[in-house]
Formats: sequence, C-alpha cells, structure tokens
Amino acid sequence: MKIDITLPHHSYTIVFKQHALDSFADWVHEIWPLSKKIGIVSDSEVSRYYLEPIMTALTAKGYTCRSFVFPSGEESKSPENALNLLTFLASESFSKHDGLIALGGGVVGDLTGFVASVYMRGIDWLQVPTTLLAQVDSSVGGKTAINLPSAKNIVGSFYQPNGVWIDTMFLETLPQRQLASGMAEVIKIAALMDVSLWRELEKSCLETATGTDFTHWIYRSCQLKAQIVEQDEKDTGIRHLLNFGHTFGHALEQVTHYEKYFHGEAVAIGMMLILSLQTSSEQTRVLETRMRQVLQQFHLPVTLPDEIDSVALWQALKLDKKRHGQEIKWVALETIGNGQILTDTLTDFYSKFIKSIGEN
Repeated sequence: MKIDITLPHHSYTIVFKQHALDSFADWVHEIWPLSKKIGIVSDSEVSRYYLEPIMTALTAKGYTCRSFVFPSGEESKSPENALNLLTFLASESFSKHDGLIALGGGVVGDLTGFVASVYMRGIDWLQVPTTLLAQVDSSVGGKTAINLPSAKNIVGSFYQPNGVWIDTMFLETLPQRQLASGMAEVIKIAALMDVSLWRELEKSCLETATGTDFTHWIYRSCQLKAQIVEQDEKDTGIRHLLNFGHTFGHALEQVTHYEKYFHGEAVAIGMMLILSLQTSSEQTRVLETRMRQVLQQFHLPVTLPDEIDSVALWQALKLDKKRHGQEIKWVALETIGNGQILTDTLTDFYSKFIKSIGEN
C-alpha cells in the first residue's frame, strides 16, 4: 500500500509495510540511487532495537552511514539539541548532497526535519516513524519544529521529506500507553472528517485491536491528512482543522513541562475541553458523551486535573501560533465528520475558557 503526496513544489510517497525491514535499504536506494553519506538520527530507546540492522543494511548498499542518538523524550526537541545535531553534521563533513533519516517518533521526526531544512539551507531527508502517533500524524505534512521553554513547536519550518516508510512492526515494541497516545490522533481525524471510521472506533477498544485494525487506521488517517495537506501545505486555511484539541493540548503539555502527558493524552483532554467550551446544546452534550466514551475505550484521559494552574494554562494558550493580534482561531466539532474553524477575540475566548475549565 502507498499514498502519493502531490504538492506544488515537491511530491513524495508514503509506503506501508509489515515486517519488511529487510527491504528497507532497497527502498532508500530507489529514492537516493547515487551513493551519499547518510546520517541516521534516533533516540536512546528506538536505537537499541533498530539502529544497527538499518546501518548494516545501508552500508551493504554502498552508503556511508553515521549516527546521532539523543535521549528520548520531548525535552530533547530543544534548540540546544538542534545545535548539537547541526554541529555533528558539520564535523562529519556532511555536504548539500548528503541526507538524513529520522528513525523514531515525533520528537525525532520534528528535530531531524527542522535540522534538514536549515543545514546548508536544506538537505534531503527520509522519515521512518516508529510510534503510532508519528505514523498517523507527524509523518504526514512536512511540519518540523523545536520547542522553546515558553511554548511548543514555536520555532519550525515546512520541509517535506523525500519519502516516508511506515512499518507496523515498530508498534510491537511500544508500551500500551504509547499506543493509546497515538490513537488520540486517529480519533481526532475520524471525528473531524470520517463518520465511517468514527463508527469503527466506537465499536473498538485498545485491548481488542488487532494488527490489521492498526494497519487500516494508520492508512486511513494518513489518507485523510494527506487530502488536507495537498489543499493547504503551509497551514493557512483548511489545515487549521487538524488543530482540533491542540489549542489546549499544546498549552497543557507546556505547563506540565512535557513530563506528565504524552502528546496524544494532552490532545485527548484538549478535545474534551473544546467540546465543553462550545455553545451548550443537546447536540454538543451528545458529542461530549460519545467523545468521552471513545477516548476511554482507548485508555485516554478525559478531564483536566485539579492541580493544573488555569492562569498558567491561559498564558501558555495565548502563545498559540493560531493567535493573530487580539484574535485566536480554534476548531469546534459541529457533528461527527464536520469540524469548523472559528475565530474569537481573546476576550471572548477567555470567557469560554473559564467556562470550560469550570465545567471540566
């Protein structure tokens, strides 16, 4: 299976595999047929399982390989670590014609893509997402970023990879909590765009999900996101829809110092907060109930803990990239399969924010 992403200035393919690591080097060679130096960027967890076999296979294909491994976790998506990787590339004499492979989850992909976009004003890169979250979300669309202490993803670029390799084999080494975090993004895009997928999820749960289920959910999520990205690569219009739950989610991650929640967990709480923020109606109450049930079926949190400082959360929320002056864009869910991009003044949104926090 594959999905072709066609954009105005760049096209690439996402391939979907199952236990196909033995053909990975052949795939790389199809995209990069000329011998080049490859920097494989990974984290301390993923590298333990997959770095050595991938480097061995690529070396056998005639590539010169170097590796850059950093501690796993959101804290590594920092300016300091980006500078470390840039310094490493320069010290290893990487040229404009060499390339990077991001082998890991969203943190690895975001950091690698960002560095690829700025090193020598842009070098090639491939993405190999190893978490469910990265496979269904951050591997599609070319958004790259690093964090600052004040806000998540506030420094970044749009820089598409040359290809994406998705293999469900990687999910076999993930703990259940990581799988649940990834399912938050599947639930999100189903709620926004696909009634049929949503109904499938309502009948499923994490314990009974099979490898076939995950393959289908990953492929369909990527299809849906690709449709949006092809219409709005640079996130100036309809792509804002994909931020459902993220306005609160990113702020929640930031105020808890990226230590309490995985990204998908924060997005799950963010979706529930948005639903409680929407105009009160019977339809919204039904949506809240359905969303809560599906999130809980996949072991995701649905409420904001009492210890969260609402003032700090609001200050973090005001740094959201979708804020324009005294206005902020946010995404509401009108019905299953129908998300809406709305604009409020900060004053009006603050009033809704206080209501949402109180109800949650």
